[in-house]
Amino acid sequence: MPLLAIESALTGCSVAIAKGEKILAFGKDDKLSGQAASLVPLIEKVMREAGLTFGELQKIIVTCGPGSFTGIRIGLATAQALGFASGVKVQCLTTLAAAAVRAHRKYADASRILAQLPAGKGELYTQVFEHLRAESEPALLTPEAAEALGKTCHAVAAEAPDARDVAWLAAQKEAAFLLAEPFYIRPPDAKPAKPLAARAQ
Repeated sequence: MPLLAIESALTGCSVAIAKGEKILAFGKDDKLSGQAASLVPLIEKVMREAGLTFGELQKIIVTCGPGSFTGIRIGLATAQALGFASGVKVQCLTTLAAAAVRAHRKYADASRILAQLPAGKGELYTQVFEHLRAESEPALLTPEAAEALGKTCHAVAAEAPDARDVAWLAAQKEAAFLLAEPFYIRPPDAKPAKPLAARAQ
């Protein structure tokens, strides 16, 4: 059965419908922001192109981070709403694992891959994968430390993944699915506002 893959945790958003490793439909919006407005129409578009209804999906896969606080929340909320409405299971994969997939497919002989993505504040999200399985815990490193770590690997995955990478990874036995909740390495900068009752105290 086909699956729906969603990536909105990084730059813009992308959506793919896949059956195994075959991509049936793909759409992408490269705008730096505005995922809230563009994600659902994009999903509807690729579902029409694939000729599917949501009830025909096996599952919905969404990236849960690390990445943009807003993008992560939008992707998860959209996937969970679709899953609840259609009765389809929702699972998550990390953006670092999806980035490693892109390098793995590009460099077939690279078994040990350092996935790294911009984290802001002069740091990088990093994680080492061996044959697509996590060899290290996700971490925040300086560019210098990441460069040194990269020298111990066959390839460095520094390109942002899209929903096609997420879908391809979901079809592999190495895919490490997570619960449908945000995955942060660094806590979000924005702190939730206190409830009105608490403010009044």
